[in-house]
Amino acid sequence: STNNQFALSQTIYSDDSGDQFGRAVVIDGNTLVLGHELNDDEGTDAGAVYVYGLDTVANSLTEGQWVFQAKFTPTALVAGDDFGFSNAIGVDDATGTVVVGAKQHDNGGTNRGAVFIFKRTDGDEGPQDDVWSEGQVLNNAALPGLLVNSDEFGISLDLDGNTLIVGAYLKDSPTNSGRAYIFTRADGDSDFTLSQTIAGSESHSESRFGRAVAVSGTHYIVGAELHDRVATAGDLDIPLIDY
Repeated sequence: STNNQFALSQTIYSDDSGDQFGRAVVIDGNTLVLGHELNDDEGTDAGAVYVYGLDTVANSLTEGQWVFQAKFTPTALVAGDDFGFSNAIGVDDATGTVVVGAKQHDNGGTNRGAVFIFKRTDGDEGPQDDVWSEGQVLNNAALPGLLVNSDEFGISLDLDGNTLIVGAYLKDSPTNSGRAYIFTRADGDSDFTLSQTIAGSESHSESRFGRAVAVSGTHYIVGAELHDRVATAGDLDIPLIDY
């Protein structure tokens, strides 16, 4: 910023035309993640995610600029998975972790959803040397008995350190009432395991609890976009869970 006003420092473009690049944007520390669920590399509208790192190496050619690091297009994706959907990308720079939802991924059913987890190995010379690799996948196979058709697990998610919250806003209990799931891990090198399931305090059909989620420390916030307390207004459920 200059004189307390923001000034444009860099513009980032994609070579993938027609994919609505920049429709989803998440930043944490020196890691920037851009999603565009309309990418067709693995099938029509399968989706893709781009990762950039801020170059903080003094006197380097790209000092102070966002440097391209990786493009995520998991081979498990198929047409229509919506990988990288807005509200379905999380990043934690400190642990070198990016999580991405694919709300219409099938894996043993139809539109059950999935969350893909990627890890960074830091390079020696700056962000251009960092290496990202696909790791754990939270899907129907990894979570037996949890997901059913049309749950759209991964419609929303958020990551804070070693805590991940994921929404499944069309979960039926009752119809389309929705759920949110909390996953935790011991450290950045460990896998996530399910630790808690959250339902709305006043769940009813079509509440769509889990359409938006957020986590900060031990506080979890879950939106229920069609919860009817007054007329057809949306509602926000705030379960504050302290460990």
